[in-house]
Amino acid sequence: MTDAVKDLVLIQVGPSDRSGGIAHVMSAIDEWMRTEGVSTTTISTSCDGPLPKRIVFGVAGLLRAAWTMFRTPGALIHIHTASYGSFLRKAFALLAARASGKPVLLHVHGGGFSCFIDRGPAWRKACIAALLGQADAICVVNTRTMLAIARLQPQARVSVIPNPVTLVCGRLTDPEPRRVLFLGRLGTTKGTDVLLEAIRLLQDADIAAGYVLAGDGDVEATRAAVKTLPTPSAVSVPGWVNADDVHRLLHESSVFCLPSRFEGLPMALLQAMGHGLACVVTPVGGMNEVVANGVNGLVVPEGDPEAVATALGALLEDVGLRARLGRKASRDILQSYAPETVMHRLEGIYCELLSEGGPRADA
Repeated sequence: MTDAVKDLVLIQVGPSDRSGGIAHVMSAIDEWMRTEGVSTTTISTSCDGPLPKRIVFGVAGLLRAAWTMFRTPGALIHIHTASYGSFLRKAFALLAARASGKPVLLHVHGGGFSCFIDRGPAWRKACIAALLGQADAICVVNTRTMLAIARLQPQARVSVIPNPVTLVCGRLTDPEPRRVLFLGRLGTTKGTDVLLEAIRLLQDADIAAGYVLAGDGDVEATRAAVKTLPTPSAVSVPGWVNADDVHRLLHESSVFCLPSRFEGLPMALLQAMGHGLACVVTPVGGMNEVVANGVNGLVVPEGDPEAVATALGALLEDVGLRARLGRKASRDILQSYAPETVMHRLEGIYCELLSEGGPRADA
């Protein structure tokens, strides 16, 4: 780490630290920078709960972020955003960072940002382009998002920075258990409905296995759907789980399935691969750039329960296949997505922004 980075004050603005991939990334950055001696401040602009609570929390968070930006000398502002409401909230933080004269890095997460750009009306595209132009640099988690931003705002300086994998302890999961794990927000975006139908097909075919669908979102609806399966007792829906429980579930499972319709670069997938689970995913977002079909996982078409069932069935019936794909997945994650690898790339962007002394003159 250079002296310039050691002397900075890093201010991160993003969601709450309760759950979610963005929160995991922010926490990983905060922890890494603190171990490197960097002073950091993290400000949340969203929370769970009823709408009035979320509005009050969001406004208070944005005001605190602006106050902190203006009163903190030597700061670099790292703003984390997804799409739609998240981007609207972060627009205020981005403008405040710009007004404060501090260098600002906009970090775009989530798989829906390219659709957010491409499917919107002309006026919204123009507003998004103008806001993107306020950032001194932009990080994204997959190539599709990078290309979408480059089309909309050709002057933007965009880099693909993968998420740093967390919760990897160096001990591979035993491939023997016939247990399939889903981690993420329950609902159609992550393909929970597709997975449930695939489970129905597998149970109808008498392929025995246990299933855990863990996460927040449509928990009660998912539990209700499980009751309609041929063997509902084989499927557990614990709801949201903390980091310790995630770690335990990863070590108790041998297969991971995330049949998403939209993705950025899901932390749950990186964690599962890092633990050596054989993974079944769809070719959306950054997953298509991490998982190579038949090499370190299996890739199935989006929205296809039969294909998911076929892939899961192949893994459940072949422990050797599970072990081979899982071992290769773990090696790939440790090589390219370890925190030290990702953080060194991020530090390089920080150094560039600090050397420029603030917002770009041409932005």
